[in-house]
Amino acid sequence: DGNGSGNPYQHEGTEVETGEEDEEEEHRGFELLSLLTGCVDAIGSRNVAAINHFIAKLGDLASPRGTSISRICAYYTEALAIRVTRLWPHVFQITATTRDFDRVVDDDEMITALRLLNQVTPIPKFLHFTSNEMLLRAFEGKERVHIIDFDIKQGLQWPSLFQSLASRTNPPSHVRITGVGESKQELNETGDRLAGFAEALNLPFEFHPVVDRLEDVRLWMLHVKEHETVAVNCVMQLHKILYDGSGGALRDFLGLIRSTNPTMVVMAEQEAEHNEARLDSRVCNSLKYY
Repeated sequence: DGNGSGNPYQHEGTEVETGEEDEEEEHRGFELLSLLTGCVDAIGSRNVAAINHFIAKLGDLASPRGTSISRICAYYTEALAIRVTRLWPHVFQITATTRDFDRVVDDDEMITALRLLNQVTPIPKFLHFTSNEMLLRAFEGKERVHIIDFDIKQGLQWPSLFQSLASRTNPPSHVRITGVGESKQELNETGDRLAGFAEALNLPFEFHPVVDRLEDVRLWMLHVKEHETVAVNCVMQLHKILYDGSGGALRDFLGLIRSTNPTMVVMAEQEAEHNEARLDSRVCNSLKYY
């Protein structure tokens, strides 16, 4: 009007459009989740035609570069695709359509992603700090110390521990870390990086890599020696071990830890049921969690 007052509903069209976009995105999310659960059911019933349909549909709709629900479903689709190729290699094969996933799970990019995670969330730093405080007390006055890290990744926890050990009046005469992981490249790079850091501190150091899955690690692989103080570091790993009701696999792993005769065991775990024996329960619980 002549007073220059604006139309109180001038943004109404934009708000309606935004609401429609949100509704469409929510609908697409429900569709993706429905396709995922359908795919899991098809795997359980061994329905090859249905599996083909669901994975093809998910491959078209889910993207590792889309919305959050789209990215989650893309990663689940990749995992299910890999699973069926292992179950029925004569029927299913990974094709060129998975090239986006291949790039996403590249070792170098995974390392970068984990470093960024450590920068933006305080949880890893808190775990590292509290764990190292306990380890320093356990290593007080010890000559030879051996840390078994069941998922060392880039070893971001250990430089601060090295500094604390090296600054002691009587530092240990030998520090050894056994790092367990499934990527040989990552383990080698971690070992080289930690060795360089220890050398700068004049701290005698040895790195022993174990390239294997957690459930396949055996005592002889860990190179536990006499007259060394052993500490086991097991952070966010137990949920990876499937629980079949009897607890056999979990019991075996805890037995492995016990057989190292550790002075200290440091464990941290998330409250999540990711290790159900049944695939459908495992997928459902983990989807709710993420």
